Amino acid sequence: MLRIENPNSSLGPSGFLFHPSSGVKVSKWDPGYPEIREIADAIPQMNGYRDYTSFFGSRVITIEFRIYAPWASSQTTRREILDTLKGLCNPALRPFIYEGIDGADQERRIMVRPDSLSSPFTMPHTNEVQMQWVAPYGLWESGQIETVQIGPGSGGGLTTGRSYPLTFPRSYAGRAPSGGKPVLNDGNIEAYPALLIYGPCTDVTIFNNATNEQMKFEALNLTASQSLVINNRERSITIGGQPNISKYDKVDWTQSSWIKLAPGENQMSFNPTGYTETTKMQVAYRHSWI
Repeated sequence: MLRIENPNSSLGPSGFLFHPSSGVKVSKWDPGYPEIREIADAIPQMNGYRDYTSFFGSRVITIEFRIYAPWASSQTTRREILDTLKGLCNPALRPFIYEGIDGADQERRIMVRPDSLSSPFTMPHTNEVQMQWVAPYGLWESGQIETVQIGPGSGGGLTTGRSYPLTFPRSYAGRAPSGGKPVLNDGNIEAYPALLIYGPCTDVTIFNNATNEQMKFEALNLTASQSLVINNRERSITIGGQPNISKYDKVDWTQSSWIKLAPGENQMSFNPTGYTETTKMQVAYRHSWI
């Protein structure tokens, strides 16, 4: 099942379902492959290149289908179907294409912008149409957002030592909670989560054991009514998601990097100071695929 969803319906149609009930039948669906963002330097005075390539670029997605208006469940015409599709090709829009191929349990989605639309009127009652889209990020992600709540921890040190005089049988204190929790990325490439920290707390260190990445805050002071939003994809750190209240300068960038989720299990920890029982971190993310 293929569909387009436009989150900004004030600038165009809300979406379209590529299905006979909408008056179309898909003949070709090509999700494409993202371009490789090649970075390489010629090695002076010898053959070869030093290749630093690490990332993908955008990809082109193609949908080919036939319009046959009488298939539609509602009374409509070819022109009306094309008007809806062209409305979704406004270059100011950033709609999402959703796909659920072969009865997949969960839809995947990708953000796109229009590239081309061809729909010649060559037959009396039907049109062959080709639409192409460019996906700037190049990667697919799960249609549903996953969330994991992580409480603060003390790093796993022993809470107490021995007490004297000794009594038997002996009992030993367990380790303090580390604040760590597994976060699972079911995809095949890194995902970039949003991290929401709910106060009160002061200095904070976030660590992902799978990628060996941490983000360390200094002189940060969140009240009980505030939240810190760390958008690792968009590279922003704000209070309550408000772009005019940035806390980017509270990060010690000599010891920090942006956090990503490797494919598979990621052990995430959240270690603040000055916290209470209401302090927590929420990891919000989508599984990601090439």
